[in-house]
Amino acid sequence: MNTLKDFEQYEELYTIVDLLASEYGWQIEYIQGLSIAEILGLIHCILKRKGLLNTDPKKEKVTSEEDQVKNLMALARKLKATPEQMDNLKQGKGIVL
Repeated sequence: MNTLKDFEQYEELYTIVDLLASEYGWQIEYIQGLSIAEILGLIHCILKRKGLLNTDPKKEKVTSEEDQVKNLMALARKLKATPEQMDNLKQGKGIVL
């Protein structure tokens, strides 16, 4: 049985699943089949559509590709990606959690 501690450990993952499920009406199993790239792209679109993203090019912080990869790797670790998935991500391959 899951405990509150389990929830706190995976809160970010549950938040992402909840966002996609409530936004698109998808089941958990469908969301689990999405790649990290697809999830990040959808979250970006949701935030942009809701006006929660800074879209002013003068104010937008430009991040290097290296920083973007670091951020993606950090998210993958939080989502409990396996070592094989992390290697695939480093090599630019898509992964499915």
